[in-house]
Amino acid sequence: MTMVRMKFWASRVVIATSLAAGFSAPWSSAHAQTVIKGDKKKAEERQKAAFRAINSGDLDTGLVELQAAYLAYPDPKFLYNIAVAQEQKPNNCRVAHQAYEDFFAKCEGCRTEKLARSRVERLLTRCLVPMTIKSVPSGASVIIDGKKAEGVTPMVTRVWAGERKVVAELDGYQTTEAVAAVLEATPRDVIIELVKTGSLPGPTPSESLAVTTVSKQAEPSVPSWAIWTSAAAAVVAGGVGIGLGVAAQSEADSVNSNANLRPSARAQQGDDAESLATGANVAYAVAGAAAITTVVLLLWPELAGSDAPGTVGPTSSGVSIAW
Repeated sequence: MTMVRMKFWASRVVIATSLAAGFSAPWSSAHAQTVIKGDKKKAEERQKAAFRAINSGDLDTGLVELQAAYLAYPDPKFLYNIAVAQEQKPNNCRVAHQAYEDFFAKCEGCRTEKLARSRVERLLTRCLVPMTIKSVPSGASVIIDGKKAEGVTPMVTRVWAGERKVVAELDGYQTTEAVAAVLEATPRDVIIELVKTGSLPGPTPSESLAVTTVSKQAEPSVPSWAIWTSAAAAVVAGGVGIGLGVAAQSEADSVNSNANLRPSARAQQGDDAESLATGANVAYAVAGAAAITTVVLLLWPELAGSDAPGTVGPTSSGVSIAW
């Protein structure tokens, strides 16, 4: 009996941990009004095994178990969990997005749909990267991953993170192609130089990437803790400087107003006032340095931004997603 209870609670711990990662509980039906045929018990066991694998970092095994669970008992909630697992794999944005689309196709109006759509919104924000595409000369049409983009260069679109292929076409010029990687949440600028037809031979696809494609790297970021630490140091040092300055002035006023002080006492108070004034000046200097450091950290992305080689990709939903 004790062993049975231990297994019971162990399974609940695995499921609770998985829920915290965004997965749905295996016993919660996605369609309360829909009768689903299959082996529900077997599906729940496969999903528990999937949660254990995913929680241990083995996403591939977890996905295999989730797919087996769905085959045993086609509850759309298993498709939701497959999409969540796909989302956790690196460089897997488009596969994860398609997994959510598969879930929505089977889960119209189910209770998990709202949660899934909020996750898709965050996924698209991270994985659809803004890109500006220009050509020299301008006015070229652009094909991204085999799909023609709307409009002509210069154009602004959004592309899926990952390896993208862009082709620029303009009458009187050679077709030029470039292939490169697009990073998540990293805006890109791409410039493609076109060569007139009948002039020098155009570059090969590999050469065009090296010669004509330029992209904008993400601006260097500064940790917020560094900015706050520097700002706090400026405030504290400034406060110390003010305090020491007030104390120094008080000592100096005491020396000047008390004519009955003995020469030795007057000299001692004068020394104390001078020491306090020196400390105040040092504190002011520290405060000034910290304040300048804070300003530099705040402006660092603009001061240190630079251009580097990069690439192209497709358009997005809202703008139009390139598949």
